[in-house]
Amino acid sequence: MIKFVDLAAEYKSLWDTAAIRPERLKEVKAVAKTLRGLKPTYDEVSAATTVPWFIVGLIHSLEATFDMEAHLHNGDPLTARTVQVPSGRPKNGSPTFSWAASAIDALTMHGMQNIGKDGWSIERISFELERYNGFGYRRNHPTVKSPYLWSCTNHYTSGKYVGDHKFSMTAVSAQVGAMAVLKQLVADGVVKLGVQADLPAPKPPERPPAVPVPTGLFLADKQPFGLRAEPKDDAERLLRVETDMAVRKLEQLDAPWWKVEVMAPDTSTHVGFARQDWLTPQTVLSRFVPEEFAQACLDVAARYGTNAHLLIALADAETALTNNASPNGLYFGPYAISESEWKAVNVPAETGFGDEGRFDPLARAAIAARFIVQLTQEAREKLPDRRLPSAEELCLARIFGSEVLPALLADANQTRTVREVLAPMSAADIDAIFARRPGLLTTGITVKDLRAAIDARLSTGFEDAAGLIGKVDPDLSFGPPETADDVSDVPWMVKAKEELAKKIHEFENGSNPEIEKYFVDTTLGRQPDDVSWCAAFVSWCIKESNGARSPVTFSARAADWLKNGKGLEGPQYGAVAVTRPLARGASGHVGFVIAWDGTHVTLLGGNQGNAVCARNFPIDVVRGWRMV
Repeated sequence: MIKFVDLAAEYKSLWDTAAIRPERLKEVKAVAKTLRGLKPTYDEVSAATTVPWFIVGLIHSLEATFDMEAHLHNGDPLTARTVQVPSGRPKNGSPTFSWAASAIDALTMHGMQNIGKDGWSIERISFELERYNGFGYRRNHPTVKSPYLWSCTNHYTSGKYVGDHKFSMTAVSAQVGAMAVLKQLVADGVVKLGVQADLPAPKPPERPPAVPVPTGLFLADKQPFGLRAEPKDDAERLLRVETDMAVRKLEQLDAPWWKVEVMAPDTSTHVGFARQDWLTPQTVLSRFVPEEFAQACLDVAARYGTNAHLLIALADAETALTNNASPNGLYFGPYAISESEWKAVNVPAETGFGDEGRFDPLARAAIAARFIVQLTQEAREKLPDRRLPSAEELCLARIFGSEVLPALLADANQTRTVREVLAPMSAADIDAIFARRPGLLTTGITVKDLRAAIDARLSTGFEDAAGLIGKVDPDLSFGPPETADDVSDVPWMVKAKEELAKKIHEFENGSNPEIEKYFVDTTLGRQPDDVSWCAAFVSWCIKESNGARSPVTFSARAADWLKNGKGLEGPQYGAVAVTRPLARGASGHVGFVIAWDGTHVTLLGGNQGNAVCARNFPIDVVRGWRMV
């Protein structure tokens, strides 16, 4: 992955030494003048995204030549959603769009709203503009500085793509590069880099103030004390109890003595006696720093092989990212984990946390990651085709247990109440489940309504996760759509885009031989186009490109692609994405990743609407990401 931190110094050096070519100065000034004149329009987009107005204008110049009837994404007409990559944008709203609404969508799908109004240094500007266009020049022709940025400056002479995958070293870009225009805007005094005072200050989200929350444990009050072997001041001292060592009350004895259990830093426990006045209730704050929690989720997701977005979304859906205790005190923290669940999943030697970590939200991220990995395997055993569960299905398994999943997912059960579906369980167990989540499991709620409520919570959770991870690591959170210039390092994407250009689709009468050919080299052999062919398309593209770096079973069954290549934590350009079944009887769907944001992924694939095309899918329907 190309990262900002690795390129910042280069961008600064290029900017400091850049000069507008005299023979192109007139063109540069004309573009700068037009851009300045559209500032009121760009201000509207800037206010909604915190992206500086002049950066909106630079992209508008390069993508649409200042056409106010074209999408900022790629210059396609506003009269419909985009057709070129990224296709199908904006994904929400009417079939026609205002220029500002489309521009806001274009910037936010690239994660630019997460940079922050004070983050737009010249290095970041350079990186985001090059990323918006794609890193094709940098990857494939590193001696040529991207003309998208540097055309009309001393850093660019010649070299450009003259067609899909066709590069000419002698061709010269006719566009006026973004950095040339920016140099002129600075020289004219219109733009002062690093000063964004005209941007509206974002209104901070309203969050309840942090309050102390009792954990049910105790700490030494102000100074250490000696744990006694008997309830006597002069009894043998078993352990020096420091002020940070958690103490559990086991039994109330004759005043002022308690029988207690002390948790030492080495995770060992010691039982003895202490005076009540030596102890004070342990409390933790109900709120924590969300960005720190997001970083913890990123770290543990990488360590345990799960997804950071999912970890944050689940915590958001469960407790709205708070560190509170349940009314009965049994469940605590952002994942509402009980003490017994913590002890069952936690391995102190591996996580680095003992029992006292149960009240630390950052520690709980590690336990949640281990819990999700375990729950995923349990749920998988109960799902058709042993497929990976979706985020919604993991939530259901978390609430009710994996054993109940088939009953909850059965079509015939959707209009029944949850209590009716759970009837084989004891009434006491059902009551306990409902009591644990009263805000979700309301009286008489049906399975259909419950799943809709979970889906709504998760949708919000994934949006919040994308925003948080975007602040912690903008380069990881969002994947910009790559241009045709970027695909040569992912060989099968060249083949896939060639097939896309042919507009291949199923025949209404008979079978399309172009689709039949996809099956030839699969384990299934040649088949007509009425056989599900998404996996055959993926197989053909990868095999024809001869680009796989690991052994591949060229299967015509979508779910089998979960066994090919190397698993990824999340989406990556050119990766194979396998979804859960989207139609009855299917094992899933499979396609190539070309773009993504925090909530959706765009797949280039076959058998999408009976054709080869690019299509958006909710990111939580993806069961696995693989790179072969």
